[in-house]
Amino acid sequence: MRKPIFLAFLLVLFPSLMFGFGFRRERREIMEKEVKVPVKVEKVKRGEIKKTIDTYGNILPYKRIIIYSKVPGVLERLYFDEGDRVKEGELLAEIEHEELELRIKSLKASLKMAEIELERIKKDFKRISSLYKEKAVSSQQYDDIKAGYETAKARVESIKANLSLAEKQLKDSYITAPFSGIIEKKFVDEGEMITGSSMMKSSPIYSLIKVDKVKIIGEVAENDFPSLKKGMKVLIKVDAYPEKLFEGRVTDISPSIDPLSRTGKVKVEIDNPQYKLKPGMFARMKIIVKERKNTLVINEKAIFKENSKFFVWVVKNGKVRKRYVEKGIEERRKVEILKGLEEGEEVVIEGGIGLKEGMEVEVRK
Repeated sequence: MRKPIFLAFLLVLFPSLMFGFGFRRERREIMEKEVKVPVKVEKVKRGEIKKTIDTYGNILPYKRIIIYSKVPGVLERLYFDEGDRVKEGELLAEIEHEELELRIKSLKASLKMAEIELERIKKDFKRISSLYKEKAVSSQQYDDIKAGYETAKARVESIKANLSLAEKQLKDSYITAPFSGIIEKKFVDEGEMITGSSMMKSSPIYSLIKVDKVKIIGEVAENDFPSLKKGMKVLIKVDAYPEKLFEGRVTDISPSIDPLSRTGKVKVEIDNPQYKLKPGMFARMKIIVKERKNTLVINEKAIFKENSKFFVWVVKNGKVRKRYVEKGIEERRKVEILKGLEEGEEVVIEGGIGLKEGMEVEVRK
């Protein structure tokens, strides 16, 4: 009795189950057709891109010199203070020179007298020499006059040497700027005594720096070093001017690599006519190794790697196509494309993982 009832129940239930399974399969097929993968795209554009080597360093004056007195004496005048600008040849300081001037006067007078005496002895020497040739005077007389003449000549030369030295010392008592620059530091005050010992490097008068041009010594990693060349353009930023980009050039490259740090030094010079860059500032540098203009550039997020090849997903007519590309210069989030794309094409930059050839996508902004 139960078996016929169960069979009747199955006959009623089976069509319902079949209808349900068929409806679900049809609904799934419709959903698969309608659902599109959301992606974000960017157009391939032409632009500028650079390959750079990053380094850093402290800004240094183009020149720095410590100025000392070459002569002893009282420091009579100091004409400049720290921070003052000076021109090449301008008088910076004076050492008291009254005694030198008096000595020069005395030496000039002595020289004049010595030259008169030399001229007198010279005449006598010529006369005695003629007589000696005629054997009218003895060898002793000739030797005596000759010795007197040589002594007079030596005396004139000695006074001239002392006079030249005194005149040089007088000139050195006027201390001038060897180049145009800024007084970085003043070490002494007027009235101080400059002695023989204080003329040594322990007691300078001024330090003078040239900063209308400055330099930076940076360090570059060993593997980047072969790319460096003199004359390469360098972009420089300092914290004091966050919006300003300064430009310099590589002027010197170290001939060796430090075996401990595995880096080599590179010198960069920057024109600084407005004195904005100050010695001691910390600078970040980008040395431009390569630079391309009007080249195809895309977002680095568009690039995928397959084995040793690179590809992008190009969106066309709502579907994606895999396109193998050849990369060029890379800069931050930008990549230069040498082959494989054309300007204006759209490439996927978000949502590219899991895409398949020909898959329909929905471009979202």
